[in-house]
Amino acid sequence: MNLRIALTALVAVGLTITVPAFAEGRDPAAADALFRSARDAFARGDYTTACPRFAESQRLDPAVGTLLNLSACEEKLGKLTVSYAHLVEAIEKLPPRDARLKAAIDRRDALKSRIPSITVVAPEDPKATVLRDDVELRAGAFDVALPIDPGTYVFHVRAEGREPSM
Repeated sequence: MNLRIALTALVAVGLTITVPAFAEGRDPAAADALFRSARDAFARGDYTTACPRFAESQRLDPAVGTLLNLSACEEKLGKLTVSYAHLVEAIEKLPPRDARLKAAIDRRDALKSRIPSITVVAPEDPKATVLRDDVELRAGAFDVALPIDPGTYVFHVRAEGREPSM
């Protein structure tokens, strides 16, 4: 009877220990295949294929090199703000003597200078709603230079008792 309880306890502990590994969703072999496929697509100039594959590779087995490649890919698609964020994340993770660090910092600085920003002035009516495309901008976002990707945006301002404006 004691042996059965001990074995049950060991199995329960074993399951508890292995469950987090499955929950993390790591799959280095799949990540490597996705990374290689993404590099091939990137080399062909097929960024719409490469970027999601880099992103999935990063999700399955996070690596600084994958972040650097994902950032470069996103930049090619004009997604400068997310490219910049991934580049900053990669730089933070690179060891000080890593040969890629200087190039990554140079790229970050060059990229930052290309990211446009927009400042939304707080509306006079504090109850007014401001939308950039479908994203509501609240009081904390007013009067601050917000980075945005190059492109076209639609802004709406809605206030009670007034016609919406664009």
